[in-house]
Amino acid sequence: MPKIEKLSYLKTELNADAVEWCPIAGFHKIVVCALYELEANTNTDLIGKNEANEDVSLTAGECSSKQYRKGSLNVYELRDDGTLVEQSNIYTSGILDCKWSSRRIAGTICLAAANATGCLLLFKFDEERKSLTALSELNLSQGSLILSLDWSNRLATSSEDFQLVASDSAGYVHLVKLNDFDLVLSSTLKSHDFEAWITAFDCFNSNVFYTGGDDALLKIYDSRATVSKAISTVKEHSAGVTSVQNNWKREFTLLTGSYDERVVFWDTRTMKRPMTDVKLPGGVWRIKHDPFDGSLIACPCMYGGSVVLDGATCSILATYDFHENINYGMDWCCEKWKDCYLLGVCSFYDNLLSLATLKYECLR
Repeated sequence: MPKIEKLSYLKTELNADAVEWCPIAGFHKIVVCALYELEANTNTDLIGKNEANEDVSLTAGECSSKQYRKGSLNVYELRDDGTLVEQSNIYTSGILDCKWSSRRIAGTICLAAANATGCLLLFKFDEERKSLTALSELNLSQGSLILSLDWSNRLATSSEDFQLVASDSAGYVHLVKLNDFDLVLSSTLKSHDFEAWITAFDCFNSNVFYTGGDDALLKIYDSRATVSKAISTVKEHSAGVTSVQNNWKREFTLLTGSYDERVVFWDTRTMKRPMTDVKLPGGVWRIKHDPFDGSLIACPCMYGGSVVLDGATCSILATYDFHENINYGMDWCCEKWKDCYLLGVCSFYDNLLSLATLKYECLR
C-alpha cells in the first residue's frame, strides 16, 4: 500500500484549521494556513467531534458577542529542502475557511476568507512582498460564524461574471459578487435548519451550487431558476453533511462527506441514489481532488487522521497519522516534489502544519 510520509512540519501560533496552496502559475510554492482559536474563559471550541466521539457543534445561539475568536492567515513558501518559511501573516478574527481564486482577477492574485464574526474577506496577494493586503470586507451574518466559501471561477476562461458563495452557522447561504474588488451581496437564503457546514459551486456550471448542513441534508440550487428554493434535496447521510466537491476533471461526478464517516460518490444526472460510498476512519471535513488529473482525493477526517482515496477504485489508497489531534485541513500542492505528490496537512489543537509526500510511482 502506498505511504504518505512526513517531509517537514512547523508549529503555528494558534490552532490550525485550513491549508490552501496557491493555484496560480509561478506561485505554486506559496501556501496559506488559516488559524482559529477561542480566547480563554469562553466556551469550548469549534466543530467536529469530541474525544468521546460525540458531535461538538457551535450553534447560532452559542455565537455570542462575549466569545472572541482570534485568528490569522499565515503565508509560507516552500524551500528547496522541503521546509516552509513564513513570509508574512495578517491577524484577524478566527478564520474557518479560505480559498484562492483559481484565476487572476484583473491581473491580481486573490484570496477569500471566512471569519468568526460573520464576515467574508477578500485579500490581494502582493507578489513581491509575498504578503496579503485587505481589499474588501462584507458582513454577511451578524452573530454567526461563516463556515465555508467557494469561488465559481475554478474552470472559467476569464475573470468576468463570477461569484462567491458562503455558508454560516445559522443555516444561511450567501451569494456574493465582486465589483472592482468590492464584495457585494447578491442574495441570501435559508438553506438548513442548523449549521450550513459547507457550500460549493458546480465546477462545470456556475449557476449550480450545493449546500450541506447539520440536518444531514444535501441541497442543490440553480440560480437560473430561483435561489430561494432548492431544485433538489437529498437525504443519504445519517449525520451532518460537512463537505461537497465536484471532480474538476470529470463532469457530473460529485462527492459528499459527512460526520457519518462516509464519502459518497454521486452522478449529478441522477441523484436518487449514489453510485457508491467509502467508509473512512472519521468525519470528513473537506474533500480535495488532486490538481493533476483529479484521480486522487484528499480527505481530512477530523479525529480519524488524513486519508487519500483512489477515485478510480473508490477505495482508500493511503493514510497519514502524523497529527495526533483533530484534522480539518488538507490540500495538494500544484507542483510535484521529487516525483511525489506533495500535501499540506494541518492539525488543530496541537497547532501543527506539516508537509507530506505520496510517492508517484506507487500509484500506477
